[in-house]
Amino acid sequence: MEFYAIVFFFLLIHKHIMVFFHVLGVCMWEILMYGIKPFQGVKNNDVIGKIENGERLPLPLDCPPSMYNLMCQCWSYEPSKRPSFSDIKVRLQ
Repeated sequence: MEFYAIVFFFLLIHKHIMVFFHVLGVCMWEILMYGIKPFQGVKNNDVIGKIENGERLPLPLDCPPSMYNLMCQCWSYEPSKRPSFSDIKVRLQ
């Protein structure tokens, strides 16, 4: 029983880390947009549909393409396709 609890714990942590990368991309976008709310004017339930249909936040004005590319990778629908901490660190240096 303890083995399954440990496996469940690590799977839960992994899932939260993958969600963190998505949130990190949104946070970078908000900073570059000077605090504008993402998907402004769209209801929360509708935002999920937009994301599932592949829609992403637009390129902020004066945002370097490499930074926007990193944000888009953080927003990958498949968590396994999102960058790792080490990838993000290297790309932001």
